[in-house]
Amino acid sequence: MSTPRINYNPLVTKYLVQAGILHASPFVLVDVGASGGIEQYWRVFEPCLTAFGFEPLIKECERLNRLEQSSTIRYLPYFV
Repeated sequence: MSTPRINYNPLVTKYLVQAGILHASPFVLVDVGASGGIEQYWRVFEPCLTAFGFEPLIKECERLNRLEQSSTIRYLPYFV
């Protein structure tokens, strides 16, 4: 889903990640209804991002997990 209120170049977030401030306490994202994967703008938190995407479509979770390159992002086939 797209919204015009999203800052796609968040300078403060980039600074916090680059300075290592989030390494001890990574940002945790829970995405309910994760079909299609987590939105790209959350990736600004990488490598300090842990994400759990809940999606009841088993095949979609399998596809997303197969394509996901980050070991800290997982898609789970559950209704929430």
